[in-house]
Amino acid sequence: MPIGVVSQKEMYETAIDEPDWVDDAQKIEELAQKIRSSEDTKYDIKAFELNRLKKDVEFDLETLSEIRDLIYKLTWKNDDKLLRLQNLLDSRRKL
Repeated sequence: MPIGVVSQKEMYETAIDEPDWVDDAQKIEELAQKIRSSEDTKYDIKAFELNRLKKDVEFDLETLSEIRDLIYKLTWKNDDKLLRLQNLLDSRRKL
C-alpha cells in the first residue's frame, strides 16, 4: 500500500480524473513510478490517533483469536462442507 502525502495526492487525483485507472496496467505503473520517485514513503506518525489505533488493533486481535478458536474446532466429522471436501479429496486420491 503506497504511503505518504505524495502517494495519497496522486491516488486521489488519479481516481477523480480517471475513474477506470484500476483496469489500466500502464496507468498503474505510471502512478507507482510517480510515488517511487517522490521518496515520500514514510508514515507521518502525527497523522494517527495512537491510543485509538492501539485499541482498534487490540480489538482486531481479539476478534481474530475468536475466529481462530472457532476454526480449530472444525473437523470433517462436525462440518458438512469439510466432510464433502474430504470425500472429494479421497475420491481424487483413488484415481
